[in-house]
Amino acid sequence: MIRLVFLTLILFIAIDSIAQKNSLEIGLGRTLVFNVQEQNEDKIQIASARYTRRISEHLAFYVQYSRSPLNSNAVAYNSWKEYDEDGNMFYYYGKYNYLDFAAQYEAINYKAHRISVSAGPSVAFGKNTYFDNMVIAEPNPGEPYGHIIFADLMQRNAFYFGAAASVRYDYSFWKSKFNVGPDISLRYFFNGFPAQLNYGLHLGFNF
Repeated sequence: MIRLVFLTLILFIAIDSIAQKNSLEIGLGRTLVFNVQEQNEDKIQIASARYTRRISEHLAFYVQYSRSPLNSNAVAYNSWKEYDEDGNMFYYYGKYNYLDFAAQYEAINYKAHRISVSAGPSVAFGKNTYFDNMVIAEPNPGEPYGHIIFADLMQRNAFYFGAAASVRYDYSFWKSKFNVGPDISLRYFFNGFPAQLNYGLHLGFNF
């Protein structure tokens, strides 16, 4: 009886593995940040890692971690726009982490080609930098603001909640063990963090 249960368990694991219901991916890309004064211009601005679990033929769920920027100190600069609760002027959004939890629907599956759409909640957390103890000169004629003569910098931890939606293309190869393709996603946050358009390439391993 024990031997039968053991063999049944091995068979189930083998079948489940052959079905390739799981996927691990890495991705690299660029980011367009909306409604800011300036953003970093790194060639590669965002990196991601994703785990996907297929539920049915066309439906899957995934969790994805992303980090941006990779080399620069700031996602984007947006001074003169915001103040913290103590009245300190906002300077820039620093390095940020993103977590996405989404449902993915495979809209097209033809031979080795797949097109999928996904949507779900997204969170962003990192540090924001503010000016502190500023000394500001009077603005020159025609300028809306004065010039900062001196200021200290301070950082605050920040957390933003929002949603993300994406479209991606995958090409499967090596008996569908691997997939590669471009992707594009839009992130929108509800409490002040700027919306972002991410686009890049991903490579996945299916098992």
